Amino acid sequence: MKTLISAAAAAGALLALASPSMAADASHGQMLFKTQCGVCHQAGEGDGDGGQGPSLKGVVGRKIGGDENFSYTQVMMDDKDKWTQESLAAFLENPQKTIPGNAMPIRVGAPADRADIAAYLATVKAAP
Repeated sequence: MKTLISAAAAAGALLALASPSMAADASHGQMLFKTQCGVCHQAGEGDGDGGQGPSLKGVVGRKIGGDENFSYTQVMMDDKDKWTQESLAAFLENPQKTIPGNAMPIRVGAPADRADIAAYLATVKAAP
């Protein structure tokens, strides 16, 4: 029985690590967004007033390069995918590797930080 419980606990830990959205901390992500992303981006109320990058309100579920109020590079506009928490976390790890030719110059080093920022952005909905 102990072996079964240990195996179940290990499987649960692996699932939490495999899926950023399951283990992510959106509150921590908001703090990270304010300090690392808010210089260039806007998202939730009071967490950034940057205008160099696109608004990230409602970014999860939105077409990549889909903020009509921002002038993206052509490679971003040509991308047909939509942002997910997972794709945002991958993009934050290495924007130039994920979508070569985009203008995002900053990487977020720690996997947990990337997952937390993506989880926070999933909570910020676009204005109706």
